Amino acid sequence: MVELINAPNELKGKVNLTSSKSISNRALIAKHVGGLNTEIKNLSQAEDTVLLKKLLSDFKIQKILHCENAGTTIRFLTSFLSIQDGNWELTGSKRMQKRPINDLVSCLNELGAEISYKENVGFPPLIINGNKKIKKNKISISGAISSQFISSLLLIAPSLENGLEVEIIEPFLSKPYVSMTLSVMNKMGIKSSWIDNKIILKKQPYKANSFIVENDWSGASFWYSFVALSSNGAIEIPYLNKNSIQGDSILSDIYLSFGVETTFSKNGISIKKNSKAIDRFNYNLSDYPDLALPIAVSCVGLGVECELTGLESLKHKESDRLSCLKSELEKFNISSEVSTNSMKIKGNQLLKSSSKMIKTYKDHRIAMSIAPLIMKTKNIKFDDKSVVEKSYPLFWEDMKKLHFKLKL
Repeated sequence: MVELINAPNELKGKVNLTSSKSISNRALIAKHVGGLNTEIKNLSQAEDTVLLKKLLSDFKIQKILHCENAGTTIRFLTSFLSIQDGNWELTGSKRMQKRPINDLVSCLNELGAEISYKENVGFPPLIINGNKKIKKNKISISGAISSQFISSLLLIAPSLENGLEVEIIEPFLSKPYVSMTLSVMNKMGIKSSWIDNKIILKKQPYKANSFIVENDWSGASFWYSFVALSSNGAIEIPYLNKNSIQGDSILSDIYLSFGVETTFSKNGISIKKNSKAIDRFNYNLSDYPDLALPIAVSCVGLGVECELTGLESLKHKESDRLSCLKSELEKFNISSEVSTNSMKIKGNQLLKSSSKMIKTYKDHRIAMSIAPLIMKTKNIKFDDKSVVEKSYPLFWEDMKKLHFKLKL
């Protein structure tokens, strides 16, 4: 358990974020697909990345690979193992075994892989009979379920005998994450062509002596929320780039609506509360679904009515995020409406204190998104202190450095 007791009178300081686990995981897979000795600098220490690195080191000697609650890890390994020599069982947590993977498996099998389901069709655990004989070079895949399926295919494409042409069927959600994948691959020597809804990669070698991972814009979203809920907060965040390959850098534009201004320098960014928030906020987050929860909570804390759309993918994350957030916000007297792809929040009166325990559902973003409400209320208790380790292990410590009062 962790309890947030209260916020500092003045929110000012510096936060050194972890590096991007999304970039780190892509770079790790690319390195191993290419059989490289590339040094990956500033590799994320997030739980998911540490796990992926270990599984990539162990896959030649371990026949059962457990991905725990790491969605990117199981999806990237599904494609990676399908082109290696050997046989594996690829599994995960109980929640992971309820997260669909059929679209990716069907595509790989259509290309020539040999993957079957150990228990329930369409869901892990998977039985993978790896081989390097995939010759088919064209595939179509829905863009509506997970961009990670597409990225998983793209990362192995340069190693396939005839390369790969991926046609993405609309709607295409989380498109910036596919752009990120291609950018990582480009930095590691891979050329690609993306025209309309088709991405083409020819057979070619990965090559890179070193690779530097950017710091995590997604992690910055929680600090934007803290500053938005402050009266005059100002936080410096080093090593974030204006011209980032991470789509979540859109934060600097979005949070202008909540009175937060971003100043870019060669050393990173500074964010400062310098104006009032707008009264109502509507936004399609189909390209940036990971920002939905901190934005929703920012609106709650500011009393801003909002409607967030394009959130289809959130049902299949570490938790059913919209439903879970709705349930936890009710503990603060906040009512909301959720559908399969949207969330609406009205300007309810936020409780100044709640004695109810906040359930995190083993989902790191639930905890870190709700935490900024300590700027407007007191004594928020979360049922799981360690949940943040999945993507931002030092989150609670960073709060303490900024003089929040916590019981860990």
